[in-house]
Amino acid sequence: MKPSLKVLPYRHHPKYKFVLDLRAFGKGRKFFKTRTEADAERLRQITLLERHSREAIGLSQREMSDFIAAPGKLAECGETISDAVQFRVDHL
Repeated sequence: MKPSLKVLPYRHHPKYKFVLDLRAFGKGRKFFKTRTEADAERLRQITLLERHSREAIGLSQREMSDFIAAPGKLAECGETISDAVQFRVDHL
């Protein structure tokens, strides 16, 4: 089942009345004071996900395999993909 992005009511905080749950996408939850703010962020997240999906379609099978394996290999050293890219750029 594909995860979906929904703005849900949040009753556990007096200030933040709405929540956008992005945990299925590795991003945690975001809380909002108004429904309008939450809906705007929901649309922004959908746009980002669609853009990244289109970019991923252009990767070769080898590139996709490398990209999927990279976070696990880097995590063994306590690093992230961003750390590795920054290191490489700094040393070019």
